[in-house]
Amino acid sequence: RDGIVVYDSTLSYLLWNPAMEEISGWRAEELIGKQAREVFPAMTGNGIYERLEMALRGETPPRQDFPYDFGPKRGVYSRLDAPLRDETGAIVGVITTVSEITDRKKAEAELLESKQFNQEIIASANEGIVVYDRDFCVRIWNPAMEELSGRSAAEVIGQNIFDLYPDFLESAVPQRLAEAVAGKTSVSNDFQLRHAGVESPVWLVARYSPHRNSAGDVVGVIAMVSDVTARKLAEDKLRKSEERYREILATLQDGYWEIDLEGRMSFFNEAVCEIYGRSRLELEGAGLAQFLSEEAKQRGATVFKQVLDTG
Repeated sequence: RDGIVVYDSTLSYLLWNPAMEEISGWRAEELIGKQAREVFPAMTGNGIYERLEMALRGETPPRQDFPYDFGPKRGVYSRLDAPLRDETGAIVGVITTVSEITDRKKAEAELLESKQFNQEIIASANEGIVVYDRDFCVRIWNPAMEELSGRSAAEVIGQNIFDLYPDFLESAVPQRLAEAVAGKTSVSNDFQLRHAGVESPVWLVARYSPHRNSAGDVVGVIAMVSDVTARKLAEDKLRKSEERYREILATLQDGYWEIDLEGRMSFFNEAVCEIYGRSRLELEGAGLAQFLSEEAKQRGATVFKQVLDTG
């Protein structure tokens, strides 16, 4: 309920309704007939008294929020002061409506603090963070994403991601975004993104999640983007090294093989085929033990156990 206060032309109290008693902690009988400035001298320092004088001149200042300290109670209220006129239209005082908004202002402050905190997290995150609306237009493009992409937030905010990166239309990105809008979280395969003016692309992986509002409705997509270039380069280097290693082994005249933990051959060179007189198809996945003598089996079992025990 709104508090209602009525003043006469001298700004003495004529009415202080029950809602105002509840807001302030002051009873009407303590105030009726007394001048506002006498009871609450602080009114002259916070602009309220000036609003009352404006109303006496026929003006209605806009609704405004004020912190209050009535002694028994403290908080924030919103007030609207307007001229009070008699039946002839003459101004005979002021009528004020007061809304208690302490809880609302506290909630707004907490929300603002939460938004600021979230913005600080987004800005300081090491991972790229992109927030899309339901049309896949970019709403947030954090500093880490600027570094990964070579594009500033100012360049991309408000732009459709497929206008910025047309090649994405031929990838799994449209499907991943659509799944997130449908409420599903998914992770992309590794993909490349090229900087403008940079020869080597960066390798990225993205996690797409629904972006929900306070009501739980999906309003867009949040993408967490990680740079996996170092891993991809290491994997490529290892692959090339293994290929070179196997090329060397293939040329050896001595037999060479590798077995898994079940004793089956997982790799062998051509010399092994010649030694055992078997084709590559026959040896692939075959148990090594069937080609060994009993003595060789025992020696092999001993060595195998030592490798398992010692690593």
